[in-house]
Amino acid sequence: MVTSGVKPSQYNGGGGYLQGGFVYNQDIHPLRAEIDSSFEESGVGVGEVIEPGEVGNCPAGTSNTNNTVTFFEGTPAFPVCELSQSSVGQPGDQPSEINLTNGFVYYLTDPLRIGNGFTENATADSVDNITLNIEDGVQLFADPSISSAEGGAYLRITRGSTINVNGTRERPVLMTAARLSNGEIQDPTNFTDIGAWGGLVIDGYAPTNAQGLDGGAVPNESISEAAPSQQSNYFGGDDVDDSSGSISYLVVGETGVTIRPDSEVQGITMEAVGAGTSIDHVQVFGSDDDGIEWFGGTVNQRYVMINGAQDDSLDMDLGFSGTIQNALVLQSTARGNRTIEADNNGDGFGLEPVTSPNIANTLLLGAGSAQQGSTGMLGREGFGGDLENTVVTDLQSVTNRDSGTYSNGCFALTDEVDADLQAAGLAFYCVNSSGEPGEADVDPNLYPVWYNGMFQEEDMSGDTSGGFRGEQDESLTVDPVTFAVSTSVQPVDDGTSDDLQAEPYMGAVNPDDARDDVWFRGWIVSVSGE
Repeated sequence: MVTSGVKPSQYNGGGGYLQGGFVYNQDIHPLRAEIDSSFEESGVGVGEVIEPGEVGNCPAGTSNTNNTVTFFEGTPAFPVCELSQSSVGQPGDQPSEINLTNGFVYYLTDPLRIGNGFTENATADSVDNITLNIEDGVQLFADPSISSAEGGAYLRITRGSTINVNGTRERPVLMTAARLSNGEIQDPTNFTDIGAWGGLVIDGYAPTNAQGLDGGAVPNESISEAAPSQQSNYFGGDDVDDSSGSISYLVVGETGVTIRPDSEVQGITMEAVGAGTSIDHVQVFGSDDDGIEWFGGTVNQRYVMINGAQDDSLDMDLGFSGTIQNALVLQSTARGNRTIEADNNGDGFGLEPVTSPNIANTLLLGAGSAQQGSTGMLGREGFGGDLENTVVTDLQSVTNRDSGTYSNGCFALTDEVDADLQAAGLAFYCVNSSGEPGEADVDPNLYPVWYNGMFQEEDMSGDTSGGFRGEQDESLTVDPVTFAVSTSVQPVDDGTSDDLQAEPYMGAVNPDDARDDVWFRGWIVSVSGE
């Protein structure tokens, strides 16, 4: 029998967010009614105290508000500094370095662009290289009153500039939203909003397969959909190793704004971000659109958590070819589309570079019968790549996408698929149209191999003429606390590609790790899966 053991509706997060100079450290527990015995009633964890800065002495690039915010009764008041286009300076007239230190709380009041690499045909040697450094423990709140037509308040790093988020497990960096009343931040510890601001947008000079803008000084250039209509923001180039900086221990929440039909900003939007960029330990929660979306680019990321996204948790297109490893997706119980949506390019399925991510050691956990509109993975429009040691489970939806393509809740494939698509060490457990999560008729539901017999050859290649191969005796469980996977589907050790070294276990978490050593414990924000 196959059981997943946990649904997002039972998931109550895991602590580790900075509030008023302390790290609030709540252990993960499987049921909202059950508090783990190690939970400290005080709510104050092991994080180091951060001393507040001096009122009226906000860092350069920000403006003094002369207001403070107190997170908990009896904790220090932190000065609030405004972060805006006027405080930073207009593009082309900004300091070379902006440092957000952790003795202050920052309030983002508009769509802010760092650098001037957003113009068409802006070459790397012609733009300003502005660096935004964010110290460990910084909290940034965005103003949710900015209209969606403007993209909401958001932070955009343009081509040629960099962002360095220097969070730690003890002091992660938080970017969320909060309202003002009489100049004061309201409910700074309430993280239940969605779609309140535009999140983080990063643009780089890495390749895309966008068409129609070539012929200028910058190849592979495209115009961003994640921008208000009154702005033109270009991204892309030909530098595979382009660097937009580094990000560690970052939490982004309450995001996702629809600017106009088919134009949105996500939790984190990465446009042509290059492999020289370092990204690890990132959480996106409560996005009203996608969790993370990649438009082209080659950036690699590891230790990624997405929960509560209202559209796709992970979305990629326009030739994205980076690595996603140790990703944990908890699908929303309220509304959600796909755990992964992977497209190449609707204007030409064979356009290069092909969307070909390396995805390994990932757990895509649906909401079961609580949310019947979600599916697991959708690959289309020429999608390729390598997929290894990945588990997809507890997804209910069944769709016939076209007459020649069948899908169950775990996986759908439509249009052409790139010949280089490879996969190994995959476990699928999703229900058919009449089934319920956890029922024992494994054969139509669990697939230790990929779709349509594609990988029945020893070299994991093949055509798409076959059908699903199910195994009657497979088993799969997901630990409700650590999300470690136990399954009879064997992981691969050497993988399908020289570009990716998968860890020799199924899913996002090493089952041999001690509970407190699991990579997401101690720093993510506690939120429900809704």
